[in-house]
Amino acid sequence: MSARTNKILQLCTEASRKPLLQALEHDFIFVDDLIPENLTSDVLLSEVADTIPQVSEHDLVGMNPQEEHYTYTDQSLQVLEIGVVTDTHNDKLSTVNPNDTNSSPSAAAIHNQKLCSPSAAPSTNVSSSSSAFETSIETGKRGKRRRKVLSEKTQNKKNRNKGAPYTNYKGVTKDARQVKCNPCKVRKDRCRNKCNEFSEVERQEIFDNFWMIGDHDKQLSFINGCVGIKSVKRKRTKKENSRRNSTFEHFLTKRDGIQYKVCQHFFINTLDITQRVIRTAVKGKVADFSDQRGKHEPKHKITNTQRNNLRKFINSLPAVPSHYCRGSTTKLYLPADIRSFTNLYNLYSSHVRKEEAEPVAYTTFKRTIHKEYNIGIHVPRKDKCVKCLKYSQLSEAQKTEKLKQGYDQHIKEKDEAKEFFLSEQQKSNSNKYIVATFDLQKVLSTPHGPGMVIGFSRKYAYYNFTIYESGTRTGYCFVWGERDGQRGSNEICTHLYWYLTQVDKSGLYEHVSLFCDSCSGQNKNKFVFTTISYFLSEAQNVKTVLLTFLVPGHTYMPVDSMHATIEKHIRKMNVQAPSEWPTILRNCRKKPSPYIVRSVSYSEFLNWKEISNCKKLKATTGEQIKFAEIKSAEFDSQPSVVKLRLGYRIDDPVYNVKLSVKKVIPSQLYHEELPINDEKLKNLTNLCKTGVISSQYHFEYLALKSSVSVEDTLPETDVEDEF
Repeated sequence: MSARTNKILQLCTEASRKPLLQALEHDFIFVDDLIPENLTSDVLLSEVADTIPQVSEHDLVGMNPQEEHYTYTDQSLQVLEIGVVTDTHNDKLSTVNPNDTNSSPSAAAIHNQKLCSPSAAPSTNVSSSSSAFETSIETGKRGKRRRKVLSEKTQNKKNRNKGAPYTNYKGVTKDARQVKCNPCKVRKDRCRNKCNEFSEVERQEIFDNFWMIGDHDKQLSFINGCVGIKSVKRKRTKKENSRRNSTFEHFLTKRDGIQYKVCQHFFINTLDITQRVIRTAVKGKVADFSDQRGKHEPKHKITNTQRNNLRKFINSLPAVPSHYCRGSTTKLYLPADIRSFTNLYNLYSSHVRKEEAEPVAYTTFKRTIHKEYNIGIHVPRKDKCVKCLKYSQLSEAQKTEKLKQGYDQHIKEKDEAKEFFLSEQQKSNSNKYIVATFDLQKVLSTPHGPGMVIGFSRKYAYYNFTIYESGTRTGYCFVWGERDGQRGSNEICTHLYWYLTQVDKSGLYEHVSLFCDSCSGQNKNKFVFTTISYFLSEAQNVKTVLLTFLVPGHTYMPVDSMHATIEKHIRKMNVQAPSEWPTILRNCRKKPSPYIVRSVSYSEFLNWKEISNCKKLKATTGEQIKFAEIKSAEFDSQPSVVKLRLGYRIDDPVYNVKLSVKKVIPSQLYHEELPINDEKLKNLTNLCKTGVISSQYHFEYLALKSSVSVEDTLPETDVEDEF
C-alpha cells in the first residue's frame, strides 16, 4: 500500500473507510489509480476520498486475488475485465469503436478477444435471479452518498439486460438466458465453418462475458463487432434490385485470441439471442443507429397549443368553492345546470374548433379538470341523515357496542319526533290552533333554462323562503334577490315576524306551532328566539308559540311539497329575469289556491341582532343549555321566559330560560342595494350583449352593482358537504 493510499485512508470518513479497506483486502481496487497524481491538497484529497464508491460482497465478481484482471460491478464505477476503468454513465467504451463499419475479421477479433477472453473473469452464473430491489450509489453535490432503491420497472430492465429472469410489462415472467445446444455437433460433415472448434466450456465463457456487460447498447456493439457484411457471390434472381444484396458472416474468438468463423445458428445458440437482435445490431454498421426504444415521442402527444387552449377554457368556467366547507377543502364546483362532464366537453370542443384548433381527448380533458384544477359539478345535497349513512357503511366488526347504542338512541329520537309532529298536525284542525312548517328553498338561479350557454355562466341568485300551513293548506313565498339581502338569520327573522303578525291580525288563532329543520345559521339560534319573544310582547290574539326543531335528515316537512311543486313547474321553463319569478311562483299551484308571494326589497329587512342581549342560555335552576341539544322552545304570555325541552316527549324535563330583549324597535338592516361578484356581473352583461337575455330585461342586470371583494360561492349545500 502506497503512501498516498495511506493518506487517503486517513482522510476518509468512517463510512467510506470500511468498504475501501474491504476492497483493498482482496486487491480489487487501487486508490492510486482512482485519484489523479496532481491532486495533492489535503482538502481535495478528503473530498475525493468520500466519493470512492462503497464495495460490498455482491459487488465483487471473481474472488481470486491471483488473477491479473478483475471485475468490479457498480452503478458509479465499473472496472471491466479488459483492465479499463469505465464510467457506466458514459455510453462509449474505451476499447474498440463498436460502430466501426469495417467488417474485416481483425476488428471483430480485437473486440471479441477482449470481451471473451477466458482469463478476463471466471465464469459466472447469469441465470441466477438478481435481487428484487437492488440499490445504486448516488453522489450528491456535497459528496454525500446515498443508496437509492431501484423501481420495479428499472430492476426488470436491468435483469433483462443481464440475462436474468425478469417480468415484462404484461406481467409475464421470462426465464433466464442460457447456452443452447450446439447445432453443428450432429452435422459435422455438413458444417463448413469452425463451429466444432469451440468446447462447451468456451461457449459458456463467451455467453457469460456477453451477458455480464449488462447494457443493451454495448451488447449491440459487441454483436456488431462479431458480424461482418459481405456481398453475395451469386444471385439467383434476374431482377436488378434484389432484396438480398449482402450476407452476414459471424465470428467468435477462442482463448488463444484467434477468430473463427461460425454459422449463424451456432452464434445465436451460443449467445441465446434471435436473428432480430443481429439485424438491429448490424444497422449500426450501415447507418448512424442507436437504440431508440422508449425514446420516441408519443403519437397522440398533447401540443402546447392544445394544453394552453384547454387551460384557458377551464379558467373561464364559473367554478366557485362551497359556501359551507371552504375551510376544509379547495375543491371548486360548477353550476348544477351543466349536469355532466360530457356536456362540458362538448362545449369545450365546439369552442376550440371555432378557433380552428384541435381539442384534446375526453379522458385528458376530464383528468386535467379533476386532478390539476380539482373542479367538480355541483350536486345539490339532499336531506340525508349523516349519522344513518355513516352507520350503514360500517361492517359488523366495526359496529361497537357504543356505536350501536348511539344509533339506537338516534332512531328512537327520530320516531319520537315523527310521533310528536303527527300529533301536532291533528291539532291543526281544531279551533284557535295552527300548525305551520317553514324552510328556505334552494336558490333560483337566474337566468334559468335548458340552454347550454346559460348553464356555463355565473347567474344571479334569487331566494325563496316558504311557509306552509297544514290545516288551511296555504302556502307563502317570500322572495328577494341577492342585491336585496343575504340568507342569514336577520332575513329569516324578518319573514317570520311578518307572518306571525299576519296570523295575529286575523284574530283566528291563539296558539301557533312551528316546525323547521336544525340549521343553526338560519333557524336554531338566539335571534329567532328574540324575534318570537318580541312578537308576543306586541301580539293581541296569539298567546303561545311553540317552535320545534326536527331531527336532521328526518324532517319530511309538508313545506317540502311546495319546493317539489315549484321545481317540477319550472323544470323546462325559460326564466330570463328576476322580475319574472313572483308571477311564476304564484302560478305553480292552482288548487286549492295559488301561493301567496311577497317580494321583499332591501329596505324591508330588519336588524334583529341588535335587540338581543342573550349570550348564553342558562336555566333558572343553573344548568347551561346548549343550542345543539334543544328540541323545542315554547313561548307564552311571559315573553321574557322560554321553556326549553331536550326531547320530543311530553314528560321530558322543561328548562325555564330568561331571555334578555331590548325594548326598542329593530332598525333597518340595509340602507342600499348590495353589490354582487364582479365576475358574475361580467357574465350576466355578456349574456345581454350576445342576445341570450332579451333586451326588455337588460336594465335589470345593467343596473346591478358589483365589487371585487364579494366572494362567489356555491349558493347551496353540495352533496360532498358534511355537517
